[in-house]
Amino acid sequence: MRLLLKTFIVLFTVSLANAQFEATEVTRSDKIIHYQGVDYYLHTVSQGQTLYRICQTYGVTQDEISQNNPGIVLNPLSIGVVLRIPVKKDAQSIQINPDTESQDFIYHRVEANDNVYSLSKKYGVSEELIYRYNPESRTSIRLGEIIRIPVTVQPNETDNVLRYRRQPAETRYRVRQGDTLYRIAKTYDVSVKSLILANPELRWGLKTGQEIRIPQPGDTRLTITHPEPDSVYTISEFGELPRYVCDSIIASAGMRPPVKVVLLLPFFAKENQEDNLIFFGDTLEAQQRQKKNRLKGRVAAEFYEGFLLSVDTLRRTGINISLFVYDTEGDTIRVKQILRELDIVEPDVIIGPFSQEQVKLVSRFSFERKIPFVPPLATYDSLYLKNPYLFRVIPSSAAEEQLCAEYIARSANKNIILAYKDNLKTKPEADRLKRDLFTQIASEGNSFDTLRLKEVYINDSLAINIEKALDDSIINLVYIISSYEPDVINVLARLHFMMREHDIEVFGKPAWQKFDNVRIDVMHELQVTVFSPFYINYNDYAVRQFVKKCRNVLKYEPYMTTSTGTGINYTYLGYDLGLYFIGSLYNYGEHICDCAEYTQSRLLMSDYHYQRNRLTGVNENTSFRFILYNKSYIQEELSEIP
Repeated sequence: MRLLLKTFIVLFTVSLANAQFEATEVTRSDKIIHYQGVDYYLHTVSQGQTLYRICQTYGVTQDEISQNNPGIVLNPLSIGVVLRIPVKKDAQSIQINPDTESQDFIYHRVEANDNVYSLSKKYGVSEELIYRYNPESRTSIRLGEIIRIPVTVQPNETDNVLRYRRQPAETRYRVRQGDTLYRIAKTYDVSVKSLILANPELRWGLKTGQEIRIPQPGDTRLTITHPEPDSVYTISEFGELPRYVCDSIIASAGMRPPVKVVLLLPFFAKENQEDNLIFFGDTLEAQQRQKKNRLKGRVAAEFYEGFLLSVDTLRRTGINISLFVYDTEGDTIRVKQILRELDIVEPDVIIGPFSQEQVKLVSRFSFERKIPFVPPLATYDSLYLKNPYLFRVIPSSAAEEQLCAEYIARSANKNIILAYKDNLKTKPEADRLKRDLFTQIASEGNSFDTLRLKEVYINDSLAINIEKALDDSIINLVYIISSYEPDVINVLARLHFMMREHDIEVFGKPAWQKFDNVRIDVMHELQVTVFSPFYINYNDYAVRQFVKKCRNVLKYEPYMTTSTGTGINYTYLGYDLGLYFIGSLYNYGEHICDCAEYTQSRLLMSDYHYQRNRLTGVNENTSFRFILYNKSYIQEELSEIP
């Protein structure tokens, strides 16, 4: 009896142990996210599930789960833990079309002895191209796995046209729980833009169970004239998106991969290290030369510090950022070396460099690889021609002239006087201004009959001529078309003397803010208004908070501005550009160039508003601020064109 009882207890204990440790069946999760360029299942561990069974269900190794879930204890698994498991492309997740030769991709099922090298030879593509569309293949490929082989595209040498072959058949997809537009677009290798254009209802968001059409356009032609060495690009077509599509891209952003930002800045780090060594017996001239060299990288350092502050601000909002910083050393050869490295980095945006020749190199690289490019300080027009991926930060002279025409057109009821020198530089500018002014007035449906427009040359007869041009019965608006300080001082002095008998307003150029010898009391008494793309309003709350942050983090207050670009402070510039472009990339991704004109940001130093130049494709900043020198001796920023 005792023996029988002992046997029963042992059998009962063993059965309990088997029941307790028998692994529970694992079901593949239907929740999928896209994180840092990779699709992941989100699997919640239930009671009784083992790591071995989870790996079997998802077709992954324990090492893969461990690598993608740092900080999580896997042995033993805790109930309720959420695991990120990389999605493997298998027969259930990819539909194979038998007519593969007419597709964008050939879908190859891995067989015994297959490897990436053999597939590249079999299909005539590079290994790197296979890795680009199958990133998990860098580790290994498994038997039965589906590999996407991109069909190569060859240029037509006769008409210089690149032809892209697309799938002729239409594909439909039923939305699953956890799907995002970004993930669906990546899965089918189409853009979010094309998805929304093919399914307009998507601008209201995705719904589980909804069937959507995956667009498969026909032959797409992009005409490109390939440049000769040292020439500019020409391009005949570039993308444009309607506002509702851009708004939909933001609304359906989901989880974005890291924004990869490359900074190309002239730090001159090596030279500065060498110049710190001052040997006994150095001459005063040598020491002054060393001091000058140490300041060469100051602009880059201040820009970089401001940019880092913007990265810190954006990371606190949850934006994932990968920052790559290169010292150009002010050397064109060094920039060429960096560009070779960027083919591996594959950045989302390139900001910098500063010098003209280096900007030209990077612009070519940007155009060929379709990478947004931001040269912060460039003002020369020739380098901007025909690159639709370039963002011009400092507005062009054409944008300035258009703004002046709009400003003066709103003052058409005043006596308008244009004062300028009759030379080859300012006379054509005055002629263009008059043309734009007449066009602006006509577009608003106003008549020219009541327009009072007079011109005065800045010469020896200025005093007599300006006296004749002034009208004591109405307000006189004088626009001095000059950035040459002596000429401006001359005209202002004459107007200041005559303001006792005439009601005078003065309108001036951005460079006036940096004049050293102009009398500030004259500027205020004449109530001068100047326009500028860059202006720091220290009464603004955001500016005061930024100054406080600079004191705490950088240990200095960025107050120095330069005349480059009419009043740029490099710390503020770096901060503003970081906020604008990283934020825009996070919102729009690859469509940042197509949606730029719908983003207008009130930042510290500028209100960036980009518009596509219809002739060149360049996105140009067309935003200006108006500063009034009022009679209370205060510089007042105007909220809009007066």
